[in-house]
Amino acid sequence: MASEGVERALSGAVWLTAYSLLNAFSGFAFWAVAAARFGAVGVGEAAAEVGLAGIAAALLNFGFLQHALREVSLRGASAFWAGFLASLLLGCAGALALVPLGGRWAPLLVPLSLASRPVLGALVAAGAYRSAFAFQAAGSLAKLLLALLGFPPLPAVFFSAFVSLSLGLGLAALKLGFARPEGWRGVFVVAAGNYLLNFSTGFAASLGVVLVESVAGPGEAGLFYLITMTILAASSFSSSLASSSIPVMVSSGAGLVEEEGRVATGLTSLAAVLASSLSPWFFSLLGKGFSGGPLALAVAAPAAVETAVISVASARFNAEGKWRELATLGLVNSLSLAVASTLFPRFLPGAGSGLALSLGLLPACLFVLHLVGHRAALALPLSASFSLFGFLLGPLLSLFLTFLLLLSLHGLGVLKLGEVFRLARSVLKSL
Repeated sequence: MASEGVERALSGAVWLTAYSLLNAFSGFAFWAVAAARFGAVGVGEAAAEVGLAGIAAALLNFGFLQHALREVSLRGASAFWAGFLASLLLGCAGALALVPLGGRWAPLLVPLSLASRPVLGALVAAGAYRSAFAFQAAGSLAKLLLALLGFPPLPAVFFSAFVSLSLGLGLAALKLGFARPEGWRGVFVVAAGNYLLNFSTGFAASLGVVLVESVAGPGEAGLFYLITMTILAASSFSSSLASSSIPVMVSSGAGLVEEEGRVATGLTSLAAVLASSLSPWFFSLLGKGFSGGPLALAVAAPAAVETAVISVASARFNAEGKWRELATLGLVNSLSLAVASTLFPRFLPGAGSGLALSLGLLPACLFVLHLVGHRAALALPLSASFSLFGFLLGPLLSLFLTFLLLLSLHGLGVLKLGEVFRLARSVLKSL
């Protein structure tokens, strides 16, 4: 039976995942509308600035989300305002550094992106999950609305981000109140521990693509990007569950880690195998240039489960203040991803992009696998084997294959059928 702690974390994960899905669909619609109005050149120019801002934000991602998730649970409003001001000041410094590169809007987007992270963390730590969803969803919907009204892409992105941050900051102030910022040392301690792991999370989606392009060409880089986005989507629920569990662990201890690890890896393996089964249909829509996509995604499927393991372990390290272990985990992950991204796509076009993720994430996963328990570890070989079956059998048998995987997870004690029904009821109660 799902424990009270897991159910509390689950409530936060539901709303964080709901936003991730909303953001993905609204983002696709936004760029489609922008392309129809401003053409490929207009979209390309806008995407370049948004991408530049994204890389800058990734390089400056000093754990402000994790700081708020942990410290607001312990110290309340004073910790939030310290983290928020630190993120805003760092974002402004990053914006100034981007100005010489010629971007008009990219420098403005960096502080908005960084400052939104402690706002999100504070609302989740305070149990205001609907508010956390609301301020993020407002930004996604405002961006789409502005595009429909004819705004150029970059002003639409900026004004929607500004609206989102303003709403989130107001909600956080109402929930927590105002207090003198304190605990500045805690901001930098959490930052030092989380930096490398945060960097490695954004690495594959940004700098990893650049590495693959340099060694294997733009076609392989495009495939690598699509595979990475799919893996991140398949593991989004487990990442959300890990984030929302940090305040729970701070207050009640890390006893729920093994249970959370089972749930996270079990559900993630189901999502990854379903994605692998449906991938021939998806990649066929993109044309012949992505014919190697289904095999690459099938090979990459274990990376989603590895991400789940790393996320749960990093949540425990954050809750317990184990900054040295957290930094080591980030270092291992960054180095192994860098090496894999420069080797496999170059020598194994197509499947190499999938191997770069699944093998690149494996060392960090093995480093912390003992923390989540042996049952959760069983999801790794299951996801690897069933995803290959999904690639071979195709979309028509996707639901049947996913059900067989669920029965296997049940039989091995990773994810019981009764747990799935109880978790589903908990999800419905949290809505």
